[in-house]
Amino acid sequence: MASVLLIERDKLQRWAVTQILESAGHEVYGGDTLADARAYLDNFQPAALLIDRALPDGLAFDFIRQHRVELNDTAIVLMTAVEQVSEAADALRLQLAGYLRKPVSAERLQALLDRSLE
Repeated sequence: MASVLLIERDKLQRWAVTQILESAGHEVYGGDTLADARAYLDNFQPAALLIDRALPDGLAFDFIRQHRVELNDTAIVLMTAVEQVSEAADALRLQLAGYLRKPVSAERLQALLDRSLE
């Protein structure tokens, strides 16, 4: 299937999403900081990036804006525990593949990735 970079600060949530993705046949690389994401992007181009909205070392939107060129061919999905209209608007402006509220539903995540990776 696809290579997925999963950046999620909550260890249990990261584990749960990893299980969903791996059971669907995706190869998952994980981390809990933007520094982890940067290190991965220095060497690889993931098919998809699932990223927590707020991480210990910064905000996902700032990271996406800074790395938009490297992420041009990557389906980006923002995950958040707090849904805000302004964030949904930012997600649309940045042309993200999706916006998921946590806890992440396996069915919704898989449907979103299937559409985004076609």
